[in-house]
Amino acid sequence: MNNRPLLHRMRAKIVPATPPKATEEEGQRVLPKAVQVIIYTACLHSALYDLQDEMEAIGEFRHSKKKWLKEATDKIGYIHNALYKSIGGYNALFGRWYNTQLELAEQTINECVLLDPPQRAYNIAMALFRMTDKANEGCGRWRCPAVLAHLPTAKRLIERCAFPIEDKQIDFILESQIDTNNLTAKIEDKL
Repeated sequence: MNNRPLLHRMRAKIVPATPPKATEEEGQRVLPKAVQVIIYTACLHSALYDLQDEMEAIGEFRHSKKKWLKEATDKIGYIHNALYKSIGGYNALFGRWYNTQLELAEQTINECVLLDPPQRAYNIAMALFRMTDKANEGCGRWRCPAVLAHLPTAKRLIERCAFPIEDKQIDFILESQIDTNNLTAKIEDKL
């Protein structure tokens, strides 16, 4: 018995043929969260490289931990690349604005997180995992599929490493200090 027509009909009901178009009001509402997702993902990518350096310094970066952290970094890099291409394609000046905003965000993180290594990079990374997920959920039905698919896996890989560090839940510090309004305003002006 051939189930192909039934599966095809089921798939058609589950996945719409064309993605829904956002109204201008919905776009205005979602854009700040989308910009947060991009900036947080980029900062997370940098934080994972810092985590690698800090774990090497204390001798906790061997064998399977090295493999898991590299896989997590690759997954976050994939998400970052997909997000950058998706918004960067709409505006030629986006790259310049984005680089400026990213430098400011990373400088802000370095100034406001006063933990010592190796707690520093680990806590920044874990907070950014949660912040990225929260911002992506705030996008509603326009959530980024790459974040949905790869962020939880990357977080599980980091947790599997079982680094001997306590998560100090510094999300509120980073959320209050990282400003994405400037980039959002520039994108809105040019759209």
